[in-house]
Amino acid sequence: MDEATLRSLLAALEATPDNAALRIAVIRGLHGAGDARAAEHVGPLVPQAVSAADRAFIAGVLLGAGALARALAFADGVEPELQLARARVLHAQGDQIAALTAYEAAVRGNPTLEDRDLRALLAASIRVHDGDGPRLRLVSNDDTDRSEIERLLHPAQPPVTFAEVGGLDDIKGQIEKRIILPFQKPALFARFRRKPGGGILLYGPPGCGKTLLARATAGQCNARFRAGARPDAGRDVLR
Repeated sequence: MDEATLRSLLAALEATPDNAALRIAVIRGLHGAGDARAAEHVGPLVPQAVSAADRAFIAGVLLGAGALARALAFADGVEPELQLARARVLHAQGDQIAALTAYEAAVRGNPTLEDRDLRALLAASIRVHDGDGPRLRLVSNDDTDRSEIERLLHPAQPPVTFAEVGGLDDIKGQIEKRIILPFQKPALFARFRRKPGGGILLYGPPGCGKTLLARATAGQCNARFRAGARPDAGRDVLR
């Protein structure tokens, strides 16, 4: 639609604001021209008085403008095109299950409406990671589980052992006796009725080697080490 025709339609609509067919023509013209005013001109239109095809189109216009509640009202209906529009709005609202149900109903009613990209989005699983660091929202359309997420967010570091820690022989000996041996030989402690476990508090200013020693302890046990911020900064606890 050329600009002159669009101006004429806008002038006509201003003179006859209750003309639903003219209003829809204006909305289509503005939307086709990439004009953000398209959603504003939905105005007094009542969904029940508009054809299913026009309602689906208007729902898409409102969705693009972020008016999700009104878009959902226009996408209400059993017609396949309305079900597809409803699926898109529900997806934008974060209701994946209802969106997928609406999409499948649309495709059952009209297989030509199949949209594989949309189907992949609706079938994707959403997980919120609230671990160390920033809160992340992860979307995947495969069987990615939490262990894979942890591996990606916290890649494994090369192991460190006591060989990489200079000095501190007394502390290493205490760690060997209290943590490493009980971890490596639990049956030996059980045989002598000794209770394994306990902990060691490492205290000191930043940079004195607390975290390195903790990593080395994990390395001696062939265990995984994760460093996290603690409320009592300046302390590392080995358990």
